[in-house]
Amino acid sequence: MENKGTKSFSNARKSILMGIFIVIAFMTCLACKYSDYFNLQSTQAKTINVSYTQELTNTLEKYNMRNNIHKQKPLIIIKRAPKDTRSVDDVQLREKFFIRILVPAAVVALSEVRKERSTLINILKKMNNQKIVDVNLDSMDKNDRAFLRAIAKKYRSNDPSELLKRIDEVPPSLILAQGAIESNWGRSRFAIQGNNLFGMWTYKHRGIKPKKSNLEDKHKVAKYPSILDSVRAYIYNLNVGWAYKDFREARMKTKDAIELANYLSKYSERGQLYIKDVKALSKRLDEQYAIAKLASYTNLFK
Repeated sequence: MENKGTKSFSNARKSILMGIFIVIAFMTCLACKYSDYFNLQSTQAKTINVSYTQELTNTLEKYNMRNNIHKQKPLIIIKRAPKDTRSVDDVQLREKFFIRILVPAAVVALSEVRKERSTLINILKKMNNQKIVDVNLDSMDKNDRAFLRAIAKKYRSNDPSELLKRIDEVPPSLILAQGAIESNWGRSRFAIQGNNLFGMWTYKHRGIKPKKSNLEDKHKVAKYPSILDSVRAYIYNLNVGWAYKDFREARMKTKDAIELANYLSKYSERGQLYIKDVKALSKRLDEQYAIAKLASYTNLFK
């Protein structure tokens, strides 16, 4: 037989759990409502998981991606590099596989940044470009208010001019060139095991320990759920990292990949030699595949 004290405790616990449930439900709805500002998934895009290069070949054939990387419909996003990527000895085939995998992810990630930037610009017009901290947010439209708070936190600034420097696109040919160099055309251990195409580090638990690292080294190579997440992290790093302040300043004046590569000396210990390689590969990829044209397709989310 249940006594009153137990029953009272049970009712109180139910009330607490119900309150928690309501809060979680509210936050979930809020997250869904504003997720479009950050991780957009277009109805024009379809994610496909392949395990082996033969599956990738079949997918490229099915969606007419072998010889066409521009204006794909639907946009096919390959979730991760095939496990047997290293077994591809044909250099040209290896390169084509890499480009067909990275291009769709780059288009989606750049589209997300473009959406964030255009939304911010529209809101700033209503604010007369005042600093976010100087505006009475409570008097604003609730959607605008939620966006501003989220975007200021994400990009670590409440200064409109600084946010506009940070929320901007990276030239597609630069993305492909750095991805190819850092991951050895998607064949590195970090690319295959962790979807990390850009040599991004992490100090958190989730990551891959480099084989040649010392015991005192605390960093790991970051591990991502997908190649698209790797591209997002790379772009975000260039957009907020202290080492790329000059890159962002230069980007205000030009979107030329060759010119912007001059500001990436801190990306690699190789310094100027690294920049030379990035420039050369970026130029070749653009000449061979017209990669620069992809910038005009990064408007998936209108």
